This record gives sequence, C-alpha cells and structure tokens, in this order.
Amino acid sequence: MGPVPLGGRVPVPATGAISLAPGVYGVCAVCHGPAAAGHRVCWSCHVVGAQLGGQPAPVVPVFLFALGSPVHRALVGYKAGVTPAGRAARTQSLATVLAEFLAAHSACLLSCSPRPRPALVVPVPSSIGGRPSWHGRHPVASLCEQALDLSPEAAPDLEIAEILRAGARPPARLDARVGGYDVDRLVDVRGRSAVVLDDVLTSGSRALSAAAALSAAGVRVTAVVALGRLVRPDHNVATARFWSDQSAEPFDPSRCTRCATDPVSRPVVAWRRQQVTISERLVA
Repeated sequence: MGPVPLGGRVPVPATGAISLAPGVYGVCAVCHGPAAAGHRVCWSCHVVGAQLGGQPAPVVPVFLFALGSPVHRALVGYKAGVTPAGRAARTQSLATVLAEFLAAHSACLLSCSPRPRPALVVPVPSSIGGRPSWHGRHPVASLCEQALDLSPEAAPDLEIAEILRAGARPPARLDARVGGYDVDRLVDVRGRSAVVLDDVLTSGSRALSAAAALSAAGVRVTAVVALGRLVRPDHNVATARFWSDQSAEPFDPSRCTRCATDPVSRPVVAWRRQQVTISERLVA
C-alpha cells in the first residue's frame, strides 16, 4: 500500500496578512488560526498563555485542516489505523510533507539561534498513554525520524531527542501546565536549542506545555511545529469566513509563517494564486 493522497491542505496565513474581511476576523499571532476581529491572539492561546504564565512559544503550523478532510483522516489513521499497512501508508504521506517542509524551512525554524550542535527536535509524547501498536514509542517520533531520512538538507541541523514524558498531571485541552511533562534529567539539554514537534494543534495545551517544560529545563525553544492546525469552520462567523478565505488559496510549501512574516516577502493573496501547488499530489 503506497502513500495516501493528502489533497485539500490549506495554507497557514501570516499574522495580519489577511485583510479580505476587515472587522470580521483576525489572525492569531501565536498559532496563526482565526481570532476575533480586532484581536491579535485567539481565545485558546490567550487561555493557554495565562495558564503557562507568559507568552507561549511561537507556533509554526505546516497547514490548516478541517474535520473529515483527507488530512484529518491521515493524522488520525497514522496512529490509530486498523492495519499496519494503513498506518505505514499514512505515516509515509505525512513524513513526505514534513520532510519537504523541514528542507525548505529549517533555517526559519532555527532563526537567531546559535547552533554549535544540531538543534533538538523534541516530539510531544502522549499525555494519556499509548497503544500496543505503538510498541512503546509515540508515532510522531517515528514520523519525524522518517522525515529526516527523507530530508538530507535539514538533517545536519536537527537531532531527534525523545526526552519528554507525561508528568503526574499531564496537560489536557485548554488545561496547560508547565509541569505537565517531565524532562529526562539524564540528558544534559541546558543551553541547547530545540524545536517541539506535534502532529495536531487544537487548543495548543499539549505542545505549548511541552515547550514550557523544556524552557524551564534550560532549553531554548525556537519554534513549536504542528503538522496540522485544526480549524472548525462551524465554530462562529469569524472562523467560517477565515476558513473560506484561506481554503480558496493553493497550498504553497515554499512558505511558512516565519518567512511569510518577513516584511520584504509578506505574501499577497493574488501572488500566492500563481504559485505551484502540491495540494492534490504527494511524491511517492
């Protein structure tokens, strides 16, 4: 069974880059999802930031997705698919997307970070326990490992480090905790730079709690990468309009929220329509 198609991926807007609906919605400066009109931070990131006691780590989603989409099925199926072949096919599809993203944007993710050694890529572990099919390892770590194998351009700058474990009171949706994850104290990570990697971002509690735990241990977290940022278009009018505007644009893997927010290269919607899209194909 080959990789599954991931058509319908939706690009992530740079903060403030979308002005098609003034007074209808904003773009969150943390997660780049929909925010209320006139607000720079969405409600979820506001709540999570307050729970963590400060500004959350910067989030760089690879794409937006909605429930029931091919991307949603892949993000669920690579962990919980019925057959090993199905899980492997979805892992290969997602790893290919992540490899392309890391190859294009590793410099963006590690910006302003002195790197005498490779930066750590720290997968967010499960906070509710695993499945027997995971064989003791969270699938996001295996996905990342496969992505780095497919991305020789990014591999020299990045090193997988599975150094987080769920704490006594792990985070839950809209319930972030600095001590929600424990850092492996047998590994000296002080002063290291790191990118936190998760597959799905909803409220951001888990990924941002992981970043906070690493920061408390002396790690410099340069970005939180989420493969998919969930958007629920039926949540309210602002979110519906946000989704309508963004889903009309082709997925462009050559841009991320870090490089797109450069004032010299801020994207213009009309310009983005001219770009080559890979939203309906995936390299096998």
